[in-house]
Amino acid sequence: MSRTFITGCRSGFGQPTALTLVPHGERVFATMRNTDCGADPLATARNAGLDALAVFVAVGWRE
Repeated sequence: MSRTFITGCRSGFGQPTALTLVPHGERVFATMRNTDCGADPLATARNAGLDALAVFVAVGWRE
């Protein structure tokens, strides 16, 4: 099983790419900056029959 890291999986090419690769044996690590708009990406993955886990990470600058 190979591993693939895809950025921008909230929309555009990232999400359909991730959903296409996983059923073909890829282990996909999908990232997205904004999960607050539109359909829930975790639910989308699970509805497609994929094993999905959400890890929320706050990235920013603090002084």
